[in-house]
Amino acid sequence: NATYDSGEDYNCVINKSNNTIVLGASEISIPSYARTIGQYAFEGNSGMISFDVGNYITTIEGNAFRYCSNLEYFKLGPNVSTLNVSALTYCDKLTTLIVDENNTKYDSRDGSNCIIQTSINTLVKACKATVIPETVLYIDSGAYAYMGGLTSVTVPDSVKSIYSYAFYYCEDLNEITIGNGLTSLGSSCVFGYASLKKITC
Repeated sequence: NATYDSGEDYNCVINKSNNTIVLGASEISIPSYARTIGQYAFEGNSGMISFDVGNYITTIEGNAFRYCSNLEYFKLGPNVSTLNVSALTYCDKLTTLIVDENNTKYDSRDGSNCIIQTSINTLVKACKATVIPETVLYIDSGAYAYMGGLTSVTVPDSVKSIYSYAFYYCEDLNEITIGNGLTSLGSSCVFGYASLKKITC
């Protein structure tokens, strides 16, 4: 095929013109020439339990893992420098988020189970098991968006800003504790909730 490649045992389809994985099975072997996980590549893959991005991927596009309803473990590889915040939406069973220690753009410091943009101390992607470290200064737009099963969040004193749509449609969220350092709260940062009963500052 002149356009796509699946190799002998990759269990995924790669667009050869831009080295992008466009479709993948529950368990894949990422070839060394692949650089991008494309939009919707694994969308709705309910058989996926864990995923290790590995050493070759540099970019993960929006909605790449959307509705992977049984995904529990996700590890960002050392060379990922672009992560769309919508890549892991509707992954309600996700409880382990790890970044390879050799990644210079992102980290998952202090066993926090989240992805942090290192240079600006910004939490860009969380899961329902995230414990926000005291070194985080900002919670990015969409960091917790569309997260089922999230019932409570404690925002530490270090956080200065929560950006718009940070907790968008977290329908099970019933309690938020906000630290003393918050100076900016974005519009619709908590929106589309039905269960929120308690906010403490």
